[in-house]
Amino acid sequence: MKRKRKFPESISSVPLARRFVADSVAAIAPELSETASLLVSELATNAIVHAGSEFAVTVVYPTPAGRIRIEVTDRDGTRPSPTRPPPNVPHGRGLLLVATLADAWGVLEPRRRAGKAVWFELKPQASPARNVAGALRRRSRRTTGGLRSLFAAGLPASRAGRRPAPQFRSV
Repeated sequence: MKRKRKFPESISSVPLARRFVADSVAAIAPELSETASLLVSELATNAIVHAGSEFAVTVVYPTPAGRIRIEVTDRDGTRPSPTRPPPNVPHGRGLLLVATLADAWGVLEPRRRAGKAVWFELKPQASPARNVAGALRRRSRRTTGGLRSLFAAGLPASRAGRRPAPQFRSV
């Protein structure tokens, strides 16, 4: 299955992208619907705020690894990277959320046009998460100090070997 939808450069597109992903993922793995819609809202917001462009959202299932892959494509070729803002800064943690909650993520740079696609993958699980809070609790056990330390000081050093770094490649 592959579903794709384009959205205009407008902050009102973010909830529409969330709904599109939630509906798409609910049909495959309802336990991942809230996590997927949260992460796509972060990437859609980045496309609007940082790329200043319209964006497209693509949902693909299954990937060769049996995961759900979600891509947000925009027209800006600037490669994003997670930041580690101080605790008193209210923004700048979207990619940290993606890196923390996704099973894999990365950036694709198209060869024939300007822009990029930021993607993430989620693996359907045998024991479904009931909501994002459940997913956060499960994943925070895998990180030193949980998500609070992520927001306070960035990604814990002990996580470096646990999850692959974002993958950058041309398509």
